[in-house]
Amino acid sequence: MLWNSKEFWTVVVDLVVSAALYFGAKYLGEGEFADLKWVIAALQPVVALLIAHFAVERAKVEIERVVYRALGRR
Repeated sequence: MLWNSKEFWTVVVDLVVSAALYFGAKYLGEGEFADLKWVIAALQPVVALLIAHFAVERAKVEIERVVYRALGRR
């Protein structure tokens, strides 16, 4: 189930981009990565909200499934 999770893959992509940015700036020079670093930092909250959205949608579907089963529907 973890491998099929949108939340998991969003975090993995975010981690890879952040690590590439960190090591790129460390070994290739901070100047070339200053603007890119700002853009990635600005997008971090968007990624966090995207993960939260996925989690809420999954919880909503699960709650609906439980309620419908309890009411004898579906």
